[in-house]
Amino acid sequence: MRDLRQSALRLFPRSRRPRVDAAAREVTEKVSAWLAGQLLLAFIIGATSAVGLWALGVPFFYVLALLSAVGELIPIVGPIISAIPALAVAATVSPKTVLFVLIFFVLQQQLENHILVPKVMGDAVELHPAVMIMSLVIGGALFGIGGAILAAPTVAAGRDLYRYGFHRFGGEQPAGAFELALHGAKRPVPPDPHPPAPPATPPSEAEAALG
Repeated sequence: MRDLRQSALRLFPRSRRPRVDAAAREVTEKVSAWLAGQLLLAFIIGATSAVGLWALGVPFFYVLALLSAVGELIPIVGPIISAIPALAVAATVSPKTVLFVLIFFVLQQQLENHILVPKVMGDAVELHPAVMIMSLVIGGALFGIGGAILAAPTVAAGRDLYRYGFHRFGGEQPAGAFELALHGAKRPVPPDPHPPAPPATPPSEAEAALG
């Protein structure tokens, strides 16, 4: 990956390479954080689905829970599609089980949409929950499922690129602007483990006379 990035940087003039490299690192960090958040959400949904379906007496609950985890990776329609097999299997048990499974998935989605997604994904890409929800709604409305998938990392990367440009135009070097854009502050410089010895002070007149 590093060799690929270095090869891509050679396409730009030498004077602009540090700026392009910093921007690429910011985008990469936000996309990586977003992906980690998505995987965490999928794990939470899969685990809660396994427990809920097992408690309701649905056969093959572990397979259905795996489908729920995979469906979580697809915004908007993924959870709906993954719930259909669970309802179909629940129908082989009893109509009451179908009703309970439907209620379980509705409650799970409400919890996810109003608490889990804003909290987990907001922390992953450092966006306020309200901004997270707004970006998902706007991205989905404008570009469909793809827009909803890429809404959070796009907004986070755009915010950090704006911060980077702001600090660069303010006189910061690329490394310092990169730290300010991502963390809001520069990383502290570690103290020198071998500081230079203080300069020797000349002897006083009394010491010189005694010597």
